[in-house]
Amino acid sequence: MVTTQHAREVYNVPLRKHFKSRFPALDVHRRNEPVATDTIWSDTPAVDNGAKFAQLFVGHRSLVTDVYPMKTDKEFVNTLEDHIRYRGAMDKLISDRAQVEISKKVTDITRAYNIDQWQSEPNHQHQNFAERRIATIEANTNNILNRTGAPDSTWLLCVTYVCCVFNHLAHESLDNRTPLEILSGSTPDISVLLQFHFWEPIYYRLEDATFPSDGTEQRGHFVGIADSVGDALTYKILTDGTNKILYRSSVRSATIPGETNLRLTPQDGERGPKPINFIKSRRTENQNSYAIKELPGFTPDDLIGRTFLTDTRDDGERLRARITRKILDPDKPSDINVSQGGNRGGIVSFMSALLYDPMYTWYDQSRPTSEATEIEPKDGE
Repeated sequence: MVTTQHAREVYNVPLRKHFKSRFPALDVHRRNEPVATDTIWSDTPAVDNGAKFAQLFVGHRSLVTDVYPMKTDKEFVNTLEDHIRYRGAMDKLISDRAQVEISKKVTDITRAYNIDQWQSEPNHQHQNFAERRIATIEANTNNILNRTGAPDSTWLLCVTYVCCVFNHLAHESLDNRTPLEILSGSTPDISVLLQFHFWEPIYYRLEDATFPSDGTEQRGHFVGIADSVGDALTYKILTDGTNKILYRSSVRSATIPGETNLRLTPQDGERGPKPINFIKSRRTENQNSYAIKELPGFTPDDLIGRTFLTDTRDDGERLRARITRKILDPDKPSDINVSQGGNRGGIVSFMSALLYDPMYTWYDQSRPTSEATEIEPKDGE
Protein backbone atom coordinates (compact mmCIF):
# COMPACT_ATOMS: atom_id res chain seq x y z
CA MET A 1 0.00 0.00 0.00
CA VAL A 2 1.48 3.32 -1.11
CA THR A 3 -1.24 5.88 -0.36
CA THR A 4 -4.74 6.01 1.15
CA GLN A 5 -7.75 8.31 0.90
CA HIS A 6 -9.97 8.47 3.98
CA ALA A 7 -11.61 11.84 3.27
CA ARG A 8 -13.24 13.86 0.54
CA GLU A 9 -13.53 17.64 0.39
CA VAL A 10 -17.11 18.73 0.95
CA TYR A 11 -18.13 22.38 1.22
CA ASN A 12 -21.35 24.27 1.69
CA VAL A 13 -22.39 27.65 0.35
CA PRO A 14 -22.10 29.95 2.15
CA LEU A 15 -18.88 28.67 3.72
CA ARG A 16 -19.17 27.80 7.42
CA LYS A 17 -16.83 27.68 10.39
CA HIS A 18 -15.84 24.20 11.66
CA PHE A 19 -15.91 23.44 15.38
CA LYS A 20 -15.25 19.67 15.19
CA SER A 21 -12.83 17.64 13.15
CA ARG A 22 -14.55 16.61 9.95
CA PHE A 23 -12.25 13.63 9.35
CA PRO A 24 -11.13 11.98 12.63
CA ALA A 25 -9.60 9.09 10.68
CA LEU A 26 -6.94 11.47 9.36
CA ASP A 27 -6.10 12.81 12.82
CA VAL A 28 -4.79 9.52 14.23
CA HIS A 29 -1.82 7.33 13.42
CA ARG A 30 -2.67 4.22 11.36
CA ARG A 31 -0.97 0.93 12.27
CA ASN A 32 -2.01 -0.82 9.02
CA GLU A 33 -3.00 -4.21 10.42
CA PRO A 34 -6.05 -5.97 11.88
CA VAL A 35 -6.17 -6.20 15.69
CA ALA A 36 -7.89 -8.97 17.65
CA THR A 37 -9.22 -8.44 21.16
CA ASP A 38 -10.65 -10.51 23.99
CA THR A 39 -11.19 -10.29 27.75
CA ILE A 40 -9.14 -11.90 30.51
CA TRP A 41 -11.13 -12.82 33.64
CA SER A 42 -9.66 -13.18 37.13
CA ASP A 43 -11.12 -14.52 40.38
CA THR A 44 -8.82 -12.26 42.44
CA PRO A 45 -8.95 -8.44 42.54
CA ALA A 46 -5.74 -6.88 41.31
CA VAL A 47 -3.57 -5.15 43.89
CA ASP A 48 -3.70 -1.34 44.00
CA ASN A 49 -6.76 -0.90 41.74
CA GLY A 50 -9.07 -3.88 42.42
CA ALA A 51 -9.60 -4.76 38.73
CA LYS A 52 -10.88 -8.27 37.97
CA PHE A 53 -10.88 -7.96 34.17
CA ALA A 54 -8.29 -7.06 31.57
CA GLN A 55 -8.78 -6.37 27.86
CA LEU A 56 -6.09 -7.75 25.59
CA PHE A 57 -5.31 -6.42 22.09
CA VAL A 58 -2.92 -8.22 19.74
CA GLY A 59 -1.83 -7.18 16.24
CA HIS A 60 -2.44 -9.83 13.61
CA ARG A 61 0.68 -8.95 11.61
CA SER A 62 3.09 -7.57 14.22
CA LEU A 63 1.99 -9.65 17.28
CA VAL A 64 2.32 -6.53 19.46
CA THR A 65 0.27 -7.29 22.58
CA ASP A 66 -1.19 -4.76 25.01
CA VAL A 67 -3.41 -5.19 28.04
CA TYR A 68 -5.64 -2.68 29.85
CA PRO A 69 -7.27 -3.15 33.29
CA MET A 70 -11.05 -3.02 33.72
CA LYS A 71 -13.20 -3.15 36.83
CA THR A 72 -16.23 -4.12 34.72
CA ASP A 73 -16.49 -5.36 31.15
CA LYS A 74 -18.46 -2.21 30.30
CA GLU A 75 -15.15 -0.33 30.26
CA PHE A 76 -14.25 -1.97 26.93
CA VAL A 77 -15.06 1.26 25.07
CA ASN A 78 -12.49 3.13 27.15
CA THR A 79 -9.81 0.50 26.53
CA LEU A 80 -10.47 0.66 22.79
CA GLU A 81 -10.05 4.44 22.79
CA ASP A 82 -6.86 4.15 24.87
CA HIS A 83 -5.44 1.53 22.51
CA ILE A 84 -6.13 3.66 19.44
CA ARG A 85 -4.57 6.65 21.19
CA TYR A 86 -1.51 4.63 22.24
CA ARG A 87 -0.82 2.36 19.23
CA GLY A 88 -2.87 3.90 16.43
CA ALA A 89 -6.07 2.99 14.58
CA MET A 90 -6.24 -0.55 13.29
CA ASP A 91 -7.61 -1.55 9.88
CA LYS A 92 -10.03 -4.08 11.37
CA LEU A 93 -11.24 -4.92 14.89
CA ILE A 94 -11.68 -8.66 15.48
CA SER A 95 -13.77 -9.83 18.44
CA ASP A 96 -16.07 -12.66 19.54
CA ARG A 97 -19.42 -10.80 19.43
CA ALA A 98 -19.53 -10.01 23.15
CA GLN A 99 -22.22 -7.39 23.62
CA VAL A 100 -19.81 -4.77 24.95
CA GLU A 101 -17.59 -5.29 21.89
CA ILE A 102 -20.35 -4.69 19.32
CA SER A 103 -22.27 -1.96 21.15
CA LYS A 104 -23.45 1.24 19.49
CA LYS A 105 -20.66 3.21 21.16
CA VAL A 106 -18.04 0.87 19.71
CA THR A 107 -19.64 1.14 16.28
CA ASP A 108 -19.53 4.93 16.50
CA ILE A 109 -15.80 4.83 17.29
CA THR A 110 -14.97 2.42 14.48
CA ARG A 111 -17.08 4.49 12.08
CA ALA A 112 -15.30 7.71 13.05
CA TYR A 113 -11.83 6.19 12.54
CA ASN A 114 -12.78 4.15 9.47
CA ILE A 115 -12.17 0.78 11.14
CA ASP A 116 -13.80 -2.41 9.87
CA GLN A 117 -15.39 -4.86 12.31
CA TRP A 118 -15.40 -8.64 12.21
CA GLN A 119 -16.66 -11.17 14.79
CA SER A 120 -16.09 -14.89 15.16
CA GLU A 121 -18.93 -17.36 14.83
CA PRO A 122 -20.62 -18.40 18.09
CA ASN A 123 -18.92 -21.43 19.69
CA HIS A 124 -15.98 -20.99 17.31
CA GLN A 125 -13.63 -19.07 19.56
CA HIS A 126 -10.62 -20.39 17.67
CA GLN A 127 -11.53 -17.98 14.87
CA ASN A 128 -10.51 -15.11 17.14
CA PHE A 129 -6.74 -14.69 16.92
CA ALA A 130 -6.63 -13.21 20.44
CA GLU A 131 -7.78 -16.48 22.05
CA ARG A 132 -4.50 -18.23 21.32
CA ARG A 133 -2.49 -15.25 22.45
CA ILE A 134 -4.39 -15.11 25.75
CA ALA A 135 -3.64 -18.80 26.39
CA THR A 136 0.08 -18.12 25.89
CA ILE A 137 0.04 -15.04 28.11
CA GLU A 138 -1.88 -16.81 30.91
CA ALA A 139 0.46 -19.85 30.83
CA ASN A 140 3.57 -17.69 31.15
CA THR A 141 1.95 -15.54 33.85
CA ASN A 142 1.20 -18.63 35.95
CA ASN A 143 4.77 -19.86 35.51
CA ILE A 144 6.20 -16.57 36.77
CA LEU A 145 3.82 -16.43 39.75
CA ASN A 146 4.71 -20.02 40.65
CA ARG A 147 8.46 -19.54 40.43
CA THR A 148 8.66 -16.17 42.16
CA GLY A 149 6.04 -16.76 44.87
CA ALA A 150 4.26 -13.51 44.01
CA PRO A 151 0.72 -13.27 45.48
CA ASP A 152 -2.32 -13.86 43.29
CA SER A 153 -3.29 -10.20 43.57
CA THR A 154 -0.32 -9.29 41.34
CA TRP A 155 -1.80 -11.13 38.35
CA LEU A 156 -2.53 -7.94 36.39
CA LEU A 157 0.96 -6.54 36.95
CA CYS A 158 2.43 -9.87 35.85
CA VAL A 159 0.25 -10.04 32.72
CA THR A 160 1.37 -6.53 31.77
CA TYR A 161 5.01 -7.50 32.37
CA VAL A 162 4.69 -10.65 30.24
CA CYS A 163 3.16 -8.64 27.38
CA CYS A 164 6.05 -6.17 27.58
CA VAL A 165 8.63 -8.99 27.44
CA PHE A 166 6.88 -10.66 24.50
CA ASN A 167 6.84 -7.37 22.58
CA HIS A 168 10.65 -7.24 22.91
CA LEU A 169 11.31 -10.91 21.98
CA ALA A 170 12.19 -11.95 18.45
CA HIS A 171 9.71 -14.38 16.86
CA GLU A 172 10.49 -16.99 14.26
CA SER A 173 7.21 -16.23 12.48
CA LEU A 174 8.41 -12.62 12.11
CA ASP A 175 11.72 -13.65 10.51
CA ASN A 176 13.42 -13.36 13.91
CA ARG A 177 12.35 -9.76 14.35
CA THR A 178 10.60 -8.28 17.36
CA PRO A 179 6.93 -7.25 17.33
CA LEU A 180 7.77 -3.64 18.19
CA GLU A 181 10.18 -3.46 15.25
CA ILE A 182 7.51 -4.77 12.88
CA LEU A 183 5.03 -2.20 14.17
CA SER A 184 7.24 0.88 14.41
CA GLY A 185 10.20 0.11 12.15
CA SER A 186 12.67 0.88 14.97
CA THR A 187 14.77 -1.65 16.85
CA PRO A 188 13.60 -1.69 20.50
CA ASP A 189 16.04 -1.42 23.39
CA ILE A 190 15.97 -4.10 26.10
CA SER A 191 18.07 -2.34 28.75
CA VAL A 192 15.09 -1.83 31.03
CA LEU A 193 14.29 -5.57 30.98
CA LEU A 194 17.78 -6.65 32.07
CA GLN A 195 17.87 -4.86 35.42
CA PHE A 196 15.40 -6.91 37.52
CA HIS A 197 13.10 -9.89 37.23
CA PHE A 198 9.45 -9.86 38.25
CA TRP A 199 8.87 -9.79 42.04
CA GLU A 200 12.56 -9.30 42.77
CA PRO A 201 13.08 -7.67 46.20
CA ILE A 202 14.51 -4.18 45.76
CA TYR A 203 15.37 -1.05 47.72
CA TYR A 204 14.20 2.33 46.49
CA ARG A 205 15.26 5.78 47.62
CA LEU A 206 13.06 7.34 50.30
CA GLU A 207 12.19 10.97 49.67
CA ASP A 208 11.92 13.52 52.52
CA ALA A 209 13.13 11.00 55.10
CA THR A 210 13.33 11.95 58.78
CA PHE A 211 16.79 11.45 60.27
CA PRO A 212 17.61 8.90 61.58
CA SER A 213 14.42 6.88 62.17
CA ASP A 214 13.26 6.66 58.55
CA GLY A 215 16.60 5.80 57.01
CA THR A 216 17.31 6.52 53.35
CA GLU A 217 15.69 3.48 51.71
CA GLN A 218 12.49 1.47 51.72
CA ARG A 219 11.90 -2.09 50.63
CA GLY A 220 9.57 -3.29 47.90
CA HIS A 221 9.27 -5.58 44.88
CA PHE A 222 9.84 -4.93 41.20
CA VAL A 223 6.53 -5.46 39.35
CA GLY A 224 6.95 -3.78 35.99
CA ILE A 225 8.19 -0.96 33.82
CA ALA A 226 6.84 2.59 33.82
CA ASP A 227 6.35 3.35 30.13
CA SER A 228 4.89 6.83 30.59
CA VAL A 229 6.69 8.04 33.74
CA GLY A 230 10.24 9.36 34.07
CA ASP A 231 13.17 8.25 31.93
CA ALA A 232 13.74 4.94 30.17
CA LEU A 233 14.87 3.19 33.40
CA THR A 234 11.90 3.97 35.62
CA TYR A 235 10.15 1.05 37.29
CA LYS A 236 6.92 0.07 39.00
CA ILE A 237 7.55 -0.77 42.66
CA LEU A 238 5.05 -2.50 44.95
CA THR A 239 5.76 -1.34 48.49
CA ASP A 240 5.92 -3.83 51.34
CA GLY A 241 4.18 -1.61 53.86
CA THR A 242 1.18 -0.23 51.95
CA ASN A 243 0.90 -2.46 48.86
CA LYS A 244 0.73 0.58 46.61
CA ILE A 245 2.40 1.08 43.23
CA LEU A 246 5.21 3.66 43.17
CA TYR A 247 7.20 4.85 40.16
CA ARG A 248 10.90 5.14 40.96
CA SER A 249 14.18 5.32 39.05
CA SER A 250 16.56 5.27 42.06
CA VAL A 251 16.35 1.54 42.67
CA ARG A 252 18.79 -1.24 43.55
CA SER A 253 18.44 -4.98 44.07
CA ALA A 254 18.01 -6.37 47.59
CA THR A 255 19.44 -9.76 46.64
CA ILE A 256 23.10 -8.81 46.10
CA PRO A 257 25.28 -10.39 48.84
CA GLY A 258 27.10 -7.87 51.00
CA GLU A 259 24.78 -4.99 50.05
CA THR A 260 21.81 -5.88 52.23
CA ASN A 261 20.12 -3.11 54.20
CA LEU A 262 19.94 -4.81 57.60
CA ARG A 263 17.42 -2.26 58.88
CA LEU A 264 14.86 -3.37 56.29
CA THR A 265 15.51 -6.98 55.32
CA PRO A 266 14.42 -9.61 57.90
CA GLN A 267 17.24 -11.88 59.05
CA ASP A 268 17.15 -15.58 59.89
CA GLY A 269 14.57 -16.27 62.57
CA GLU A 270 12.87 -12.90 62.19
CA ARG A 271 9.52 -12.14 60.66
CA GLY A 272 8.87 -9.71 57.85
CA PRO A 273 6.26 -6.94 57.82
CA LYS A 274 2.77 -8.06 58.77
CA PRO A 275 0.64 -8.44 55.60
CA ILE A 276 -2.26 -6.05 55.15
CA ASN A 277 -5.72 -7.51 54.51
CA PHE A 278 -7.35 -5.20 51.99
CA ILE A 279 -10.58 -7.20 51.67
CA LYS A 280 -12.24 -8.42 54.83
CA SER A 281 -15.68 -8.85 56.34
CA ARG A 282 -16.96 -8.31 59.83
CA ARG A 283 -16.58 -12.02 60.49
CA THR A 284 -12.90 -12.04 59.53
CA GLU A 285 -12.22 -8.89 61.51
CA ASN A 286 -11.75 -11.18 64.50
CA GLN A 287 -10.63 -14.71 63.69
CA ASN A 288 -12.32 -15.91 66.88
CA SER A 289 -15.60 -14.24 65.97
CA TYR A 290 -17.67 -16.15 68.52
CA ALA A 291 -15.61 -14.87 71.48
CA ILE A 292 -17.25 -12.15 73.59
CA LYS A 293 -15.10 -9.09 74.01
CA GLU A 294 -14.45 -8.08 77.62
CA LEU A 295 -16.69 -5.22 78.70
CA PRO A 296 -15.30 -2.33 80.73
CA GLY A 297 -15.39 -2.73 84.53
CA PHE A 298 -14.17 -1.01 87.68
CA THR A 299 -12.92 -1.70 91.24
CA PRO A 300 -14.05 -0.04 94.51
CA ASP A 301 -10.92 2.09 94.51
CA ASP A 302 -11.92 3.51 91.13
CA LEU A 303 -15.16 4.84 92.63
CA ILE A 304 -13.58 6.83 95.48
CA GLY A 305 -13.80 10.56 94.82
CA ARG A 306 -16.56 10.29 92.22
CA THR A 307 -19.98 11.92 92.64
CA PHE A 308 -23.48 10.91 91.62
CA LEU A 309 -27.08 12.14 91.98
CA THR A 310 -29.38 10.34 94.40
CA ASP A 311 -32.97 9.44 93.63
CA THR A 312 -35.49 12.27 93.94
CA ARG A 313 -37.10 12.43 97.39
CA ASP A 314 -40.81 12.77 98.14
CA ASP A 315 -40.36 16.50 98.69
CA GLY A 316 -38.80 16.84 95.22
CA GLU A 317 -35.28 17.42 96.50
CA ARG A 318 -32.36 15.59 94.93
CA LEU A 319 -28.89 15.46 96.49
CA ARG A 320 -25.41 15.11 95.00
CA ALA A 321 -23.31 12.56 96.90
CA ARG A 322 -19.57 11.85 96.82
CA ILE A 323 -17.98 8.44 97.47
CA THR A 324 -15.33 8.99 100.13
CA ARG A 325 -14.05 5.55 101.23
CA LYS A 326 -14.67 1.82 101.13
CA ILE A 327 -15.45 -0.35 104.16
CA LEU A 328 -15.08 -4.13 104.37
CA ASP A 329 -18.01 -5.74 106.24
CA PRO A 330 -16.57 -8.37 108.67
CA ASP A 331 -19.90 -10.22 108.75
CA LYS A 332 -19.98 -10.50 104.96
CA PRO A 333 -16.41 -10.70 103.60
CA SER A 334 -17.74 -10.81 100.04
CA ASP A 335 -19.53 -7.48 100.54
CA ILE A 336 -17.88 -4.10 100.25
CA ASN A 337 -19.52 -1.06 101.84
CA VAL A 338 -18.84 2.27 100.18
CA SER A 339 -19.12 5.36 102.38
CA GLN A 340 -21.02 8.14 100.69
CA GLY A 341 -20.70 11.78 101.71
CA GLY A 342 -23.23 14.47 100.73
CA ASN A 343 -22.55 17.98 99.54
CA ARG A 344 -24.02 19.32 102.83
CA GLY A 345 -21.25 17.71 104.88
CA GLY A 346 -21.21 14.57 106.99
CA ILE A 347 -22.16 11.05 106.05
CA VAL A 348 -25.51 10.84 104.32
CA SER A 349 -25.83 7.06 104.10
CA PHE A 350 -24.00 3.88 103.30
CA MET A 351 -24.22 2.14 99.97
CA SER A 352 -23.40 -1.53 100.28
CA ALA A 353 -22.09 -2.88 97.02
CA LEU A 354 -21.01 -6.14 95.50
CA LEU A 355 -18.89 -5.58 92.41
CA TYR A 356 -20.77 -7.20 89.58
CA ASP A 357 -19.34 -8.94 86.60
CA PRO A 358 -18.88 -6.14 83.99
CA MET A 359 -21.82 -7.35 81.92
CA TYR A 360 -24.21 -7.04 84.90
CA THR A 361 -22.82 -3.60 85.64
CA TRP A 362 -24.10 -2.45 82.28
CA TYR A 363 -27.44 -4.07 83.04
CA ASP A 364 -27.72 -2.25 86.39
CA GLN A 365 -27.22 1.09 84.73
CA SER A 366 -30.41 0.62 82.73
CA ARG A 367 -32.74 -0.02 85.71
CA PRO A 368 -33.77 2.16 88.71
CA THR A 369 -31.21 2.28 91.51
CA SER A 370 -31.59 2.80 95.24
CA GLU A 371 -29.18 3.89 97.91
CA ALA A 372 -28.17 0.26 98.42
CA THR A 373 -26.88 -1.50 95.29
CA GLU A 374 -25.37 -4.97 95.22
CA ILE A 375 -22.51 -5.61 92.80
CA GLU A 376 -20.68 -8.90 92.52
CA PRO A 377 -16.94 -8.49 93.22
CA LYS A 378 -14.27 -9.39 90.72
CA ASP A 379 -11.94 -12.33 91.35
CA GLY A 380 -9.10 -11.34 93.62
CA GLU A 381 -10.79 -8.14 94.94
